[in-house]
Amino acid sequence: MIKKSLIRSALFLLILFAFPAISAGGEVFTEPITGMKFIKIPSGCFHIGTPEDAPERYKDESLYRICLESFWMGITEVTNAQYRKFKPKHDSGAHKGVTLNRNDQPAVQVSWDEATVFAQWLTDQHKGRFNFRLPSEPQWEYACRGGTTTLRYWGDNPHGACRYANVFDNTAKKTFSFPWPHHHCTDGYAAAAPVGKFAANAFGLHDMIGNVWEWCKKTYSSDKLVSRVVRGGGWSDEPRNTRSAMRDGYWTKIEKPWVGFRLVIFPIPE
Repeated sequence: MIKKSLIRSALFLLILFAFPAISAGGEVFTEPITGMKFIKIPSGCFHIGTPEDAPERYKDESLYRICLESFWMGITEVTNAQYRKFKPKHDSGAHKGVTLNRNDQPAVQVSWDEATVFAQWLTDQHKGRFNFRLPSEPQWEYACRGGTTTLRYWGDNPHGACRYANVFDNTAKKTFSFPWPHHHCTDGYAAAAPVGKFAANAFGLHDMIGNVWEWCKKTYSSDKLVSRVVRGGGWSDEPRNTRSAMRDGYWTKIEKPWVGFRLVIFPIPE
């Protein structure tokens, strides 16, 4: 009996180390330099944007259908600790006395230019085996929705956010006097939360809505100063801004306490 038990244990360990880990969203790959975890997003088609009759729609959320091949995306936003592997003295600072600088919080005060340089640095560390970059806008929204067609991946009700997202909630309202509506729920964080503290969407991704806005690869506007798309809303945002289709843009060199990023990786890790 003992011998059979040892054989079963050995077989279990062989299987465990021979294949990537599996989660609700698919296979998981851990990047060894930073410890970032990437999850495989399945291929599929979806409608990007918001229907014209939706109550919370902005005019630049045109609805159209697009199909994507599978890709790998960071399960969480890049953290301060992970970003400091590249820039050891990076300081995400604080907002009105509330720190944004803990190791497990998302790296903020990072411009689009800096996020792109970080992705190239990480690519260089792997000597061409893997490439890292910011997600395209369709990749971002497809991953955020996780197969849903509602305004948010938990449904249409913005006040159901606090199980899934760190937003401008009852906690933040007590701390900051932002002059816009808040979510009528309590997520427990006045500003940026440690990544991965809230429930994942159906693809196994955390914080796609809320916590911090996330840079995307796409140009938002080329008027005067080139700006790039940010997605998802953040810890300071009102309900209208915390939706799967919500989009905005910032100048590529700007740094904000509510803007961070996550990466995609290609080709698919073997």
